Amino acid sequence: MRLLSETAKFINFAVLFFFFSISSAKADSNSCMLDFQNMQQRFYYSSFEMNLSNATGQTYASYSLVHRYKNNSSINIWKNLNGEVAGYALKNLAGYDFNNDRNLVSPLSWHETLIFDRIFDKNSKLDGYACVVAGRTRLQGRKVTILRLAPKDDLRYSYFVGKDDESSLPTELAVVAPDGLTALRLSVTSLKLDSIPETLPEDAIFERFSVASDNTGAEQKIEPWQVLNIPKSYRLTEEGRQALPSGDLADFQVYSDGITDFRVYRSPKMSVTIPAVRNGTLSLLRRNSASYEYAVIGEIPHAIAETVLS
Repeated sequence: MRLLSETAKFINFAVLFFFFSISSAKADSNSCMLDFQNMQQRFYYSSFEMNLSNATGQTYASYSLVHRYKNNSSINIWKNLNGEVAGYALKNLAGYDFNNDRNLVSPLSWHETLIFDRIFDKNSKLDGYACVVAGRTRLQGRKVTILRLAPKDDLRYSYFVGKDDESSLPTELAVVAPDGLTALRLSVTSLKLDSIPETLPEDAIFERFSVASDNTGAEQKIEPWQVLNIPKSYRLTEEGRQALPSGDLADFQVYSDGITDFRVYRSPKMSVTIPAVRNGTLSLLRRNSASYEYAVIGEIPHAIAETVLS
């Protein structure tokens, strides 16, 4: 009887410890996510200049980032530090490309650094992510706390964020695929707070490139194509039609989880000579069905592209 009593006590203790551990883990995750959200607020409302580098695999690139908060808007200006003086400007995550050497401005194209802008914007929500403090260290002479943002679906990218303990601004962002491959590592090499503002772009130039889209969605409800297998973390945000170099028209749909997005193209069936490509955070996958070719391209791990066309 005494043995049974002791066993019962042990089981009760184990159950209590189990639920305490779950509660503690949730509390730690909530505290970590709150810390990350505070960093987003600090980034959004601060004025600073930083230089960053990306050394991933065989590539190396360096950039300057000027951030300003002006007239209730967050403004980011990125410039390449190698080659031509070119880059892009964002106002509340919408903007345009520029090339000062050629005196050109053009619609915003894809840039590997755009994920940095989206991650640290205060309006970006990381739905379906758990946050844990992965450690503390020194980077570029600064004391840094490492936050790990891990997707609960095990399909999307994980994000490792270095937070400067003094300024609460980011010092590093690493984007890691589910297979452990580091797709992007942006490291801050210098940081200057409250610096003298440089001349910012006029509002008119942002307005020039913020023309309303002709794609459907505002007037009618849009539904995912039934042939696709879309992960629950992504929602359909846009659809439309685009001309191909061949002259054919391809239908497309855009899906987003709030940080990354991808497009699915549906076009006339053709020979798939390059079925898959991975480049940094970008993935491309093409497959033929009985009637069409489908192509997935976007800032997603290859595993998600495989899931979509499975």
